[in-house]
Amino acid sequence: MATPKKLYILACFTVVAIWQINLPYLFYFIYPLNLLATWSHEMGHGITAMLLGGEFSHLKIYLNGSGVAYYRSSSDLSNAITAAGGLLGPCIIGFIMVSNIKSEKSAGYILGILSVSLLISLALFVRNPSGIGIVVVLALLIYGLNFLKGRIKIFAAQFLSAQLMLSPLQNWRYLFMEQANVGGKIIKSDVSQIASNFFLPIPSFAWGIFIAFLTLFLFTLSLKDKTQ
Repeated sequence: MATPKKLYILACFTVVAIWQINLPYLFYFIYPLNLLATWSHEMGHGITAMLLGGEFSHLKIYLNGSGVAYYRSSSDLSNAITAAGGLLGPCIIGFIMVSNIKSEKSAGYILGILSVSLLISLALFVRNPSGIGIVVVLALLIYGLNFLKGRIKIFAAQFLSAQLMLSPLQNWRYLFMEQANVGGKIIKSDVSQIASNFFLPIPSFAWGIFIAFLTLFLFTLSLKDKTQ
């Protein structure tokens, strides 16, 4: 039961467009997706750091949709890759999820894995009150999607996975910023950290372009099993 391609594209990029327009009443409509993108972004940083031999202490998520992961990398190159992991980790995981949703049963597995992952992260890494509440609500909402049936359930799982895949475009301007305001503090952006720690002198805006194009490339690949 493949999802119609036009519906898939329309639904995904409607959300991306709402992200960019930033109108208050539309923003509340996609607010849970914004928080899910933040959670996946910070987990992407932390898990990447751990895979490279570093440490992942904890993360915080704020009600305005911002977040921060507290990690320590083992080298400059590891720090660059870990910074990229926050952007590309959810993108790649989302692509894998979309590609493996072929039936109602597989959709249920994906939704279950995502809700359990949220709860595991809650136990191990989430450390601020707003973050705890956000992760609990997200886990319950995603688990609740398991009660859908047929094509609606499949589409819901694919749509949710696609939002992870497209999360680097949630705020495309961030891909070209040198700094960001997180929890009232000014910190270096991810692309700025990549540029300053990578062994080649590639400017931060070039990394932003690369990440944007890779995101769109993976989204294009995800269309291959969709019907017209």
